[in-house]
Amino acid sequence: MGIKSLILNILFVFCCNYIISAKVTSDTVIFSDKKFVEHIVDAGESLNSISNFYSISSEDIKKANDLTKNLYYKQILYIPIYLNFENTVIDSNNFISNEIDTNITNVALFLPYYIAKNDILEIQDSLKYINKYYSKSESSLSFHLGVELALDSLISLGKKINLFCFDSNQDSLSVSKIIESDTLKHMDLIIGPMYSKLFLLLSKKYGNDSTKILISPLSRENKAKSYSSVFQIALTHLGQAEKLTEYLIEYKKNENIIILHDSKLVNILNRVKYNFKKENLIVSDYDVSDINNIKNICKDTQNILLLSTSKAFVSRVLSSLGSLDSHSTVFAFEALKTYSNLDINNLMNLNVHIINSRGIDLTNHHDTTFVNAFQKKFFADPQKYSKIGYDIIMHFIGDANIYNFRRTKAGCYENRFAPIFHYKDYMLERVF
Repeated sequence: MGIKSLILNILFVFCCNYIISAKVTSDTVIFSDKKFVEHIVDAGESLNSISNFYSISSEDIKKANDLTKNLYYKQILYIPIYLNFENTVIDSNNFISNEIDTNITNVALFLPYYIAKNDILEIQDSLKYINKYYSKSESSLSFHLGVELALDSLISLGKKINLFCFDSNQDSLSVSKIIESDTLKHMDLIIGPMYSKLFLLLSKKYGNDSTKILISPLSRENKAKSYSSVFQIALTHLGQAEKLTEYLIEYKKNENIIILHDSKLVNILNRVKYNFKKENLIVSDYDVSDINNIKNICKDTQNILLLSTSKAFVSRVLSSLGSLDSHSTVFAFEALKTYSNLDINNLMNLNVHIINSRGIDLTNHHDTTFVNAFQKKFFADPQKYSKIGYDIIMHFIGDANIYNFRRTKAGCYENRFAPIFHYKDYMLERVF
């Protein structure tokens, strides 16, 4: 099965049946804060008889299940019984608590699945569907695959876990409605929303709730620093700069070190210079907005800490360094790995070192276990964010010790696990 088929399988569940929850206690499922009942069509049943039994119109059942043809024996329908209460004020505390087993770990995925925009699947009798989905949802779906794999592993070991999935749609109104509905009140672990501004909305509600762990999974910005239940997974640019600085101090302190930067990261530059100064290391820094100055800066040999988040700037600097006769070893941010315009030979010649917190280290037992399990389950190689989803579940619910969190002065926890890789033999190889 190809990876697009895997993604479409997830969307088939989400879009066609409108189920956004992997939790099923009996015959009830939850889509966001809306309750559905799973109904298996019995012999002799019709759409009218089923709709009468649940006091729901046949049109509502058709819409919820995307029905275009007659029912068939053993067909699974999802009955939108929440429509029975749409004109009634529901006590969301009682509504949720009746569905929650307090002995089970309740996990919420609050991700941009873009359900409405993915409502494009063409269901046929053979349950084959067109190979197409909304591209912006791919990061969430690849992340979801990793979560699914981790849950399978933990559940097989006897852990009891409920997974609830909510579509943030990358929309503040959608996110606010879910947060204010109190549907998340009984969640133990909430992963997402992905974007920092939306994650801040969640943090304002639950950020200091000691019964919860709120995880910002992908964003490198942290707008929720003052909340004690927040865990930042992706390294901020300051965090990356500090890890690279630690490496330079540890292994290159007796060599020439210079900092090349643009004009946008002054705060990070000052923090890095302070860290070098504490170790009595004299390091020169240069704003090289004018690329022509690089040839006047570089000596025969140097280690270069490149502080920039601009793809265009980084690309120009690396190209200029590659054209010089001097020997440089470059240290840069993790985003460089995604710059498809860079010449791999130049990256190797410059011995470019980067943070690679999202990569797979085939010398690491945990990583190889993940790769083997993913390939065995999905018959495909891991996708871009699958390992992050897997790692988060295995760290916070399993017994894997993957991340290294530091409590910030503001109150939240930031991940400090940042392996450093370098380009060698057309591959990334771990060095630290």
